Amino acid sequence: MTKPIRLLAAVGLTLAVAGCTTPAAPVAQKGDMLAAAGFQVRVADSPHRVEQMKRLPPNQVVTRVRNGQKVYLYSDPPGCNCVYLGTQQNWDAYQQQRDARRMAKEEISAAETQAEWDFGAWGW
Repeated sequence: MTKPIRLLAAVGLTLAVAGCTTPAAPVAQKGDMLAAAGFQVRVADSPHRVEQMKRLPPNQVVTRVRNGQKVYLYSDPPGCNCVYLGTQQNWDAYQQQRDARRMAKEEISAAETQAEWDFGAWGW
């Protein structure tokens, strides 16, 4: 199989998989990625937890210090009615996942652009 055909096949497969997501996927994916990175999920199942969750901006990572250590928090009231709690190690793992996804999206975009480019017009 030639390189351009393999590239187009990879782009097609990736686009097919990407087309299976729903419009609410970015927030849901963030929660899934945080959990996969080792963040602990705590449901706001008591009045005190609900009150504490409301003190955090929704769908945004914030930091707090606990026992001298930085802790990462992500509040998701509309999604899971929960807070994700993670350490520096969890945050680093999440960032690696996020960066890998971003690079994959950029590669798809570059492949799509290349597929539309007519090299023959330039004598290549």
